[in-house]
Amino acid sequence: MARGRVNGTAPRQLRELLRGLRESKGLTQEGLAHKAGVSDKTIRHCESGEHWPRRSTIDQLADALELGADEREAMVTAWRGEHQPCSLPSDIPDFVGRATALALAEHALDGGEEPGATRICVLTGMGGVGKTTMAVHLAHGLAKAYPDGQLYVDLRGSRSDPVRPAEALARFLELLGTPRARLPDDLDARSGLLRDRLAGRRFLLVLDDAGAESQVRPLLPGTPSSAVLVTSRSRLHGLSGAGLVCLCVLDHEEALDLLAGVIGQARVLAEPDAASTVVRLCGHLPLAVRVVAGLLAGRPEWRVEHVADLLADERRRLDVLKAGDLCVSATISLSYCDLPAPVRAAFRLLSVLDAPDFAAWVGCVVADLSHDAASRTAEKLVDAHLLEIVGTDDGGQVRYQFHDLVRAYARHHDEDDGRQRRREVLRRVIRVALVLTRRATRDAGLGAAPAGVEVGKPGGCAQRLAAAEPDGAAPAGVEAGGPDGGAQALVAAEPVLRTIAGAPLSWLDAERSFLVSLARQAAMAGLLTEAAQLTWELAGYCSLRCDFASWQVMAQTVHEAARRSGDQAAEASAGLALADVLLEQGDLAGGRDLASAALLLARRHRLHGLEVRAMLTTAIIARSTGEPAVAGARLVEVAAAADAIGDRLARAYALSELGSVHAAMGDPDKAEQQYRLAQAIFAEHGELRGQAKVALRRAILAHSRADLRAARNGFSEAFRLARLGGDLRATVEIQYRLGKLLLGSGEQQAAAELFRQAASSSRQVGDARGHALASEALGEAYTAIGDRWRARQALEVALRYYRHARLRAGEQDVRLRLGRLG
Repeated sequence: MARGRVNGTAPRQLRELLRGLRESKGLTQEGLAHKAGVSDKTIRHCESGEHWPRRSTIDQLADALELGADEREAMVTAWRGEHQPCSLPSDIPDFVGRATALALAEHALDGGEEPGATRICVLTGMGGVGKTTMAVHLAHGLAKAYPDGQLYVDLRGSRSDPVRPAEALARFLELLGTPRARLPDDLDARSGLLRDRLAGRRFLLVLDDAGAESQVRPLLPGTPSSAVLVTSRSRLHGLSGAGLVCLCVLDHEEALDLLAGVIGQARVLAEPDAASTVVRLCGHLPLAVRVVAGLLAGRPEWRVEHVADLLADERRRLDVLKAGDLCVSATISLSYCDLPAPVRAAFRLLSVLDAPDFAAWVGCVVADLSHDAASRTAEKLVDAHLLEIVGTDDGGQVRYQFHDLVRAYARHHDEDDGRQRRREVLRRVIRVALVLTRRATRDAGLGAAPAGVEVGKPGGCAQRLAAAEPDGAAPAGVEAGGPDGGAQALVAAEPVLRTIAGAPLSWLDAERSFLVSLARQAAMAGLLTEAAQLTWELAGYCSLRCDFASWQVMAQTVHEAARRSGDQAAEASAGLALADVLLEQGDLAGGRDLASAALLLARRHRLHGLEVRAMLTTAIIARSTGEPAVAGARLVEVAAAADAIGDRLARAYALSELGSVHAAMGDPDKAEQQYRLAQAIFAEHGELRGQAKVALRRAILAHSRADLRAARNGFSEAFRLARLGGDLRATVEIQYRLGKLLLGSGEQQAAAELFRQAASSSRQVGDARGHALASEALGEAYTAIGDRWRARQALEVALRYYRHARLRAGEQDVRLRLGRLG
């Protein structure tokens, strides 16, 4: 409703015009009052200027005076005078945050890129993110900059009954003084009339909830003196020259401020952890926080913790987020129901995955779409603010994510998708992910999963996937169009295979979180075969990137799920993966127990590939704990067993370890022989990590023989291979070994610097054993330099590790060094 100054002073122009028109018609004040159907007092007040008449009174007087169009318009113009129509809703008293978005919107409204262009700002974002709230708040704040008035209309563009442009124009023109009865019927004529009324004047138009550009264009002013603020769930790219401001959810502190603004700061401070949990479970979505705040405000006896408990269950969360006419589910539904059926189906199926984000190839798999079609579907969901774009990863893939409440809505809105269907989608995604991951790890020169690791029943998924061609062909037994749909999905994901071929490590880096989440979710859903195999496929990559946390969480989740379900084959596979990650972090005792248990299970179930790898792990532990004779005997067995099943890479790793055993036992010739054999196999398979490891060990061997030139060349070659393969762990070890060489050559300062770098890097990547070795060497270097204080500090770091790992020989050696320091 217009904010007319009903009790204010009428403008002089209106007083004079009314008196002149009455007298020209030969009417007294009483006569005009009678003819117009108003009181004598009203006429007297109008002509004296004592009160400002209502707009309806002006129409009554014009009819009574039988004015023509020009005279009527002159009277309306005179009445309008200083009249400033304002139809804005009330401002929100507890408005919080949005400083950056407000500044961007104000900048967009300050002036367009081109002189004379209409100034337009579009506020866009998902339902419930606070577009209307911010638009109204901003409009009230800018009122002084638009002294002629502020016009607001709810276009209802996201609803089933949108306001037609002609109706919106009628509402604006009435506020500006044109009676509805005198409005032209034609849309273009009404639009032109609005432009005429706004020309040269400073108005702010707020067009709330616009559905499309066609709903907005007829309402735009024709000159830059006025500005337009639009809110929409669509980005309205077709509005030329419009500034776009995308609203995100509130940050954590802003969400807490919003909650406190409604329920009071005292209740938030009384239960800070519960309040923090509440806004987090609301996804920091303003509408959701307001709903919860409304519930708590209306129930002062409720604890905040009680609401946190109600929200904790995802299945009930959307039911809780309802209060009066505020409903998060209904808000999301407006966007969902407006989509075509195939896009809605893809939306529901994508929500099956727990992953923090995903690329378009996942849409290929869940919805049986081509890569281009999957990308278009994802973009439609982005336009509807049912998906968010996280960014573009290093592989050039656009990555998408769900808001938590939108994902919950999608999972609740699954009447067309039963539990079995969702399980099939998960199985399908992980099977395609397995093939893509295998392709990436092979192209990156990383170790293969154990040959013949028949996790699950014979002929199961792992065995079929192991038979898949490295060029990305579909896994044998996965029929196109069947329940798995893997072949069709792989054909659709052809662009991904090209991305992998160009930069396999970049692809793995980008997909790491997705793949780890996928392995965990599959394990918890009972898809142990696939989860165990994906864990194996990612083990070499996680080792390369020193991402022990991801490796361990996958292996541990699969291991625990397998033990609960009684799947001993999966338990053995995951147990060995867990043993390997503990071993890489220096936990030799924990690794030994798990590897031994995995070996027993592998033998019991005749899992020959897994048995070979478990034997290799136990042999490495024996070598690392000072049992070279035991390790040597086991490694000979491993090499023979690997030969028997055709696992060439397992044989190469066994030979490499055997070389180290011979070197430790004082037989450098045998060590060199084993290293050469291993190097040839690694080179044959393009195994960069293996090649770098053997090159390093050969350099160490040359150093032990006092062949410093060969040692330096060997370290350089190992460093080259490690850098080529992106192996940070190996580069740290090379720093350590080269430091040893320099220390022995009397270059103590240079050696100390290399040891310091190696100790720092190994600590950052979580390599406890490497950190201890580098610290011990650093203590040795500081001792040689004469810096006893720093030497003691470094040696005590190594001592703590050796005590924890129960490595007696290392502990005794460090104690002797500390004793010599005094």
